[in-house]
Amino acid sequence: MSDLITDFPALLNYWDFDKNIKIDVEKITVTSKKHINWKCPTCSYEWKASVTKSYKNIQNHSKICPVCELGEVFIKGENSISARIPNFLRYINFHYENIETIQEEIDNLSFSSKRLFHFKCPTCHVGWKDVANTSKLINKHNQELVHVGCNESIHFVPYTKAYPNLRKIYLPGEQNDVEFNDLKLNDNITIPRNWKCDKCDNIFKLSIDRLISRIKRDGFYCNNCKATFDTVIKVKATPLLHTDRNLFKQFIPTLVKSNMIDSLSDILVRWQCFKCHGQYECSVIKRHFEGCPYCDNKLMLKGYNTLQETHPYLEKFWDKSNDKSISEYWHKSSECINWKCPCCNVNFHCSPNEMISRTDLENSNFQTCPNHCDWDTLVFNNDILYNFPKLQEEWSEKNGLPVHLALSHIETKKYWWKCSVCQGEYLCSIPIRKEVINSCPYCNDEQVLKGYNTIADTYPELCDLWSSKNLEKPDEVTKSAESENKIFNWICDCCDLEFKERLGIVLGVFTNNNSNSLNSICPYCNKKLPKPNETLSYVKPYLNNEWVKELNGDIDIFFYDSNALTNWVCRKCHRSFKAKISERHENDQCCPYCSFKKTAKGYNDLETTHPWLIKEWSSVNKQEMSSVRFNSTYTVWWKCPVCTGEYQQVIKEKYYRENSCPYCRNQKVLKGFNDLATTQQSLMPEWDYLNNLLIASPTEITELSNLPVWWICQENLNHRYKIQVKERMAYKKRKKRACSICKGHRRKQEHFVQLKKI
Repeated sequence: MSDLITDFPALLNYWDFDKNIKIDVEKITVTSKKHINWKCPTCSYEWKASVTKSYKNIQNHSKICPVCELGEVFIKGENSISARIPNFLRYINFHYENIETIQEEIDNLSFSSKRLFHFKCPTCHVGWKDVANTSKLINKHNQELVHVGCNESIHFVPYTKAYPNLRKIYLPGEQNDVEFNDLKLNDNITIPRNWKCDKCDNIFKLSIDRLISRIKRDGFYCNNCKATFDTVIKVKATPLLHTDRNLFKQFIPTLVKSNMIDSLSDILVRWQCFKCHGQYECSVIKRHFEGCPYCDNKLMLKGYNTLQETHPYLEKFWDKSNDKSISEYWHKSSECINWKCPCCNVNFHCSPNEMISRTDLENSNFQTCPNHCDWDTLVFNNDILYNFPKLQEEWSEKNGLPVHLALSHIETKKYWWKCSVCQGEYLCSIPIRKEVINSCPYCNDEQVLKGYNTIADTYPELCDLWSSKNLEKPDEVTKSAESENKIFNWICDCCDLEFKERLGIVLGVFTNNNSNSLNSICPYCNKKLPKPNETLSYVKPYLNNEWVKELNGDIDIFFYDSNALTNWVCRKCHRSFKAKISERHENDQCCPYCSFKKTAKGYNDLETTHPWLIKEWSSVNKQEMSSVRFNSTYTVWWKCPVCTGEYQQVIKEKYYRENSCPYCRNQKVLKGFNDLATTQQSLMPEWDYLNNLLIASPTEITELSNLPVWWICQENLNHRYKIQVKERMAYKKRKKRACSICKGHRRKQEHFVQLKKI
């Protein structure tokens, strides 16, 4: 492999052709320690560095500009935090940062600064501490800053749809700098705002995040009257869908519909648990911190947490004389009921809670039956899982031994279990299995079980939209949190084009929008990416060779009529420049060097394009001839090769005029070249020096001058007459008498000095 710099276009793109004009780029190797000039094609910043150092940087970072790409050199307005991250302040936590000085600080810090900021997502209210260029925040195509995995698709949702209840207490007009209708889920939530209680008219100041935390924690928003949002609202949107999708899925519409509540409502509604499928009533705000009463063992639910489900082994001790069945009691029942020892058949009374303690193998505080029968051996056969019927059911035959012979207290010893739900077999130790009831890796989507938890099984309609370019097949991927953050290739069912998207977003479209189509997230259908016949490379193929992929990215992701400002390398002069894609056409004038809008030394400078003018360039000029162009409007000094006179003229005019010397064209006087005393020496005896003393000197005018001056008649030295220089020259050429006195013309009295009398 060659180690010439020309073989690395990414590095060559930073080469400063103007300042390195004396260096042959085709002979420089990437291991050279020579310091040369570099120029960023994006921001035009210039710096000096060795070739080998720049090569290592391009290998490690792919981009090496110390200003706009690495942020090592700070230039205010170019690479400050505020310039690079326009919506940065929306995610700043002003409970910790100073709101009065933060703007000045981010204006004077590079985007790569190591300064740690306090952030808080305005959508999910999660806070963290990180540098400004944090990986948790990204800029989308529309330059909107979003929190990764949070508000990528809902950051634009207004508060009128997400928290309509807050409108009731939000003060309008000048009381707040932003109207409620303009608030969105990506607006800063740590800035104090003004509120007014709709019950007691108490006015208070509080940030949105602390107000929402107060409502969810205490239930009320007003400290004065303890007011809550206890009345229904009516909006066209579904607020819970934007703020808490899990609650929305558990909500059961009754008289209260989903558009009548938001996550801050203090209204009793009905819910259905995903796990136990039990229905219960709870207000929305309490539902945030209170779980399902059946799953939390606060209430009994038949078929889920009764003694028959949680302690089925107690049926061996059940006395049929009881009025109710065992399925009508649970482990918290305090009522004393009848039990019967299966060993000695003796009857005794105790509560279900006490009976559970009696049957515990590790029991040391309670007797078994009144006769102290050994239930461990006689009833349970030393089965350590007698109290875990689900685990007994899932003990796998692959273990090759009964459960009472297993090592039940060693966490490192793993045994096989066969899940009663998915029928998949997996390894797990007994202590962990007893502690974590739902430990099946297939049911938890931690491992793949074909035919049960793969994408092909749970979302079979996605198989037709799954691209063959993916390294994994749909029957090899689950919907785990890790997989949902992975990016896969998809085929849009509308345009048949492939695009990349996270699995979680695709599944969200299928589950939340009840749609089997991907057109809502397809970048081609939504005009975020161009279709093949709309790409720049297809419509304008002649620009392919000028495209700089290392800086712009793939050319096929840009529309042919895009207004994006991108980097180009001219096919003629091989220099970098910036131009809008929409302005580029075949044989256009976008290259500033080929169109003579910018100067490139050695290519379009005046010294290169018009070398014959070098001899006329005056040394008086502060600029070099190689720093200007032929169409420049600068006024510079020139030295005429004919008369050697120096004169000022615009460069552009010099180019368009064949004879531009004002002395040679007799527009200006150059003593010793075109002055009257030099060109008409024979007339100097007729020049009246005394009377012309205050009028002109023969060395300051030309023979074409219109200035009237005094002359001495050579026929009569006492005659003094006054005519224009130009007119006197005409008389001379025609060899006629010029003296007006000799010709007898009437003349006005003139006051002049007689030379002889003096």
